[in-house]
Amino acid sequence: TLGELVQRAQQAGVQVMVEGPGHLPLNQIEANVQLQKSICKGAPILALTLVFSP
Repeated sequence: TLGELVQRAQQAGVQVMVEGPGHLPLNQIEANVQLQKSICKGAPILALTLVFSP
């Protein structure tokens, strides 16, 4: 899993940054980021930008 890959990289002394989720409804972003932080042992997350279309 993603969390296991982060842990293996950290144990090997490799810097890790996790790319955030793709398309999510606005009301699910915060919960998803919190979940990802806990699973990925606090590795930095690259949050993708929001795209608003009409």
